[in-house]
Amino acid sequence: MTPTLVLTTVNAPYRRQLDADELAHCLRDPVAANALPGHMSSFFGEVAPALQIAFAAQFGIAKPQLVAAARAFAAYSGETYPLATIAAPRSNHATSLILRLPANNTRTQWFAPCARIARKSNERFKH
Repeated sequence: MTPTLVLTTVNAPYRRQLDADELAHCLRDPVAANALPGHMSSFFGEVAPALQIAFAAQFGIAKPQLVAAARAFAAYSGETYPLATIAAPRSNHATSLILRLPANNTRTQWFAPCARIARKSNERFKH
């Protein structure tokens, strides 16, 4: 993929013309992106998400980093963009806290031992 199509779309309405390296820099640096809100709005709003991802990949920008840039710019501009609405991946920490029951168990089977333990604890404190 050549960046020409992306740059033509991004630069069309503006006097200042960005080159591919400048646009990639804006994707990495939120301060630079906020300094060029028109160009960035054109990139995130008018360029197809697949082309955004391909463009970013050519400059070593991974999809999660691109999504983070889209979210940061959306928060700055108050606009919504397709890449900014992609669900955030769960971190390893968050998924490690989720208890997953084996497929052959039901909730009743899992909670029954817990209920017995709780009853035994309560019986100890009654005496």
